[in-house]
Amino acid sequence: MLALDDPRWSDLRDCHGPATRIPELLRQIRERPGDGELWGYAQGSLCNEGEISPACYAALPHIVDAAAHAAPGDRFDHIAFVAHVTLAAGGPDADCPAFLVNDFNAAIERMKPLA
Repeated sequence: MLALDDPRWSDLRDCHGPATRIPELLRQIRERPGDGELWGYAQGSLCNEGEISPACYAALPHIVDAAAHAAPGDRFDHIAFVAHVTLAAGGPDADCPAFLVNDFNAAIERMKPLA
């Protein structure tokens, strides 16, 4: 999983540009799992209008990790987000940097029992 302080976040793109804001967004998701406004921002930043950004592939393991630490009743948005990304992406494609493919696939598998 790409560490939140890894400088490669600035090399990744979200739906609006460089993914430099995504690590802080992921920290907030972990702290406030039921914040609908935060999830709306995450959706628009990571996968917008059918586009799965490269940063989304790096963010997904963090979202699954946050789900694992959230109370079962607070996991709905995590589950819905992972399901949406999984269906929209159809698995890692040309937009997924090679160094993220294994973590992305492992996160999807890890989410199944949490759902």
